[in-house]
Amino acid sequence: MLYALSPGKCDLIAILITIPLIFYVEIDAQTVGKHFMSIRIENLDGTQATLATILLKRMLPMQIVSLIPGIGQILVGFVDPLFIFTKQRRCVHDYIANTRVTRLRSQEDIGYSTHRK
Repeated sequence: MLYALSPGKCDLIAILITIPLIFYVEIDAQTVGKHFMSIRIENLDGTQATLATILLKRMLPMQIVSLIPGIGQILVGFVDPLFIFTKQRRCVHDYIANTRVTRLRSQEDIGYSTHRK
């Protein structure tokens, strides 16, 4: 017999998964994948990007563009990632947010930090 989760339980599971991920992005400006690749999101001046910058400037504009019927999914799913092959290696969402993804320079930069750089 298949075990089905009720919508309320699914919501709770989603919240329990999302909160630690948001915390992780807030602390280190890294998703789990970026952590394992030893890269993080930085402002152009080299300081660590804040959660607000990541969510409101990097992610929200692309989510809004993706809602445009027909062309939105093409712009976000195809054109945006193609910008990684330009000289500066920044996608459209990086230009919008004035951020870049960079490799961590030392072992001290990897993992949870208690201060902004």
